[in-house]
Amino acid sequence: MTDRTTRRRLLALGGTALATTLAGCGGDGGNGGDGGDGGGDGGDGGSDGDDGGDATPTPTPTPVEPDRTIAVDPDGSLRFDPTEVTVSTGATVQWTWESDFHTVTVESQPEGENWNGTGEETHDEGYTHVHTFSTAGTYEYFCQPHRGQGMVGTLTVE
Repeated sequence: MTDRTTRRRLLALGGTALATTLAGCGGDGGNGGDGGDGGGDGGDGGSDGDDGGDATPTPTPTPVEPDRTIAVDPDGSLRFDPTEVTVSTGATVQWTWESDFHTVTVESQPEGENWNGTGEETHDEGYTHVHTFSTAGTYEYFCQPHRGQGMVGTLTVE
């Protein structure tokens, strides 16, 4: 019986040591905390205002004031207004949607330019598309769903 008692005692001591070791692994590794859930929302009533994050906030980019604005379908007219625009190299142009279900799809542009327009994805009233044009030349674009109704535009960059 002595072997049995000793074996039980050894297992009990081993289990206690293991439990103690594992309890230490549950902490945050920093201040020897109690292994709790961390209370990341400061819900313990004693919040010091720190949300626990060390990340540097990302600065909000300053909006670029457009040199020229083109209305997309003003008054339900199925056109860009103005239809033909001339700007200087480096100008920023903004298209502003005044109704729903339109695109600014690039048909042609000078070699070396990387303007993608909005592609074929339609957008609704209030949406804006902004691009700064750095290459001189002629840019032709259209509204994908309304091209057949003559909703096309030309931008010339000098």
